[in-house]
Amino acid sequence: MRVLIAEDDSVSRTVLESILRKNNYEVLVTENGLEAFEAMCQPDAPAIAILDWMMPHMTGIEVVQKIRKECRDCPPYIIMLTSRNDAKSLVQGLESGADDYLAKPYGSEELLARIRVGERMLQMQNTLATHAREMETLAEARAKQLIHADRMSTLGVLSASMAHEINNPVTFISGNTQTIKRVWNILMENLKNRNALPEDDPQITFILEETPAMLEGILKGVNRITQIVKGLKLYAHRGSGEKTPCLIQDILKNALEFCRNIIQPHMEIHVDIPENLPEIFAHPQQIEQVFINLITNAIHAMGKAPSGEILIKACEQENSIQVEIKDRGPGIPADVLPKIFQPFFTTKKAGDGTGLGLAIIKDILEEHDGGLHAANAVEGGAVFTFHLPLNLPHRRSPST
Repeated sequence: MRVLIAEDDSVSRTVLESILRKNNYEVLVTENGLEAFEAMCQPDAPAIAILDWMMPHMTGIEVVQKIRKECRDCPPYIIMLTSRNDAKSLVQGLESGADDYLAKPYGSEELLARIRVGERMLQMQNTLATHAREMETLAEARAKQLIHADRMSTLGVLSASMAHEINNPVTFISGNTQTIKRVWNILMENLKNRNALPEDDPQITFILEETPAMLEGILKGVNRITQIVKGLKLYAHRGSGEKTPCLIQDILKNALEFCRNIIQPHMEIHVDIPENLPEIFAHPQQIEQVFINLITNAIHAMGKAPSGEILIKACEQENSIQVEIKDRGPGIPADVLPKIFQPFFTTKKAGDGTGLGLAIIKDILEEHDGGLHAANAVEGGAVFTFHLPLNLPHRRSPST
């Protein structure tokens, strides 16, 4: 702890300095009020200042008042030192902004006791400041969550009408395409039976060969639009409803559909889930969010690497379903691993992440009587493993 001494009397100054240094304090000595004020305005200013009342250039009272007015970022603990011991002077010193008042003559034990009080006060101030920053960060995060919840609520209201508006033309496209596909097959059969297919016109030949594939592509596009609308509705209502019996493979299928647009062309996702895996009892949309967050993190971890692979495995283990999501990224640094589930902890640059994603899905899993674990794979990359209890009272066979 650094302590400033501002004392114009050389004997008193030497005594003060000797007492403090013997007790392992780092001491900065000044001889007048102006030097004391300038020292206390520096970035590395001492945390505690002992100011004599009467000094050249600026009195101790003036130094205190000026410090409190102009140096507010890290306010020091100030002890006013004076030979005045009347009540009026004590009140004046404290009201000027001093934290404590020490009258001359004083003993070394009293001086050290008052400095230790200052250390405790500064420690409490630092603790309160840390808590205040954490609460401010928490408030900002909660505000963002409320804004997000409001947007998602609005999206939920709009999704039904939006789905209706999209599904109507999609239905027309799908129905007409299927009709054209059936008619095309009939037309081709008739042309073949009549030997009316031209063999020497490259344009006609191209059309005859490519049209079935184009019709199939249209139907796949229609199905893709339908899945996007379905996923949007599910994601908008992900926090609603009650726990129901559900299959982990069905939830993963929806999550992968939602993540499809962020999967890079060079990345491969391999799924290894037995078809006979029993059901769990859960909020499907919440578990879907767990998958989405972990898959998204794995994709981001692999970044712009020339190749990437995500392996998703699930198995039944000790009355629970265990799911493992492994990537081929750089892995989790050793110093990051113990803090990875802490709220607001993130390794992403400012603005790219809130540090809440893993904390939220860990809470989701714990609310389902499950758990989440992070580690580094032996062969490289990160592996996240979570487990969920089985819906043991009511099992059913997985849908085909």
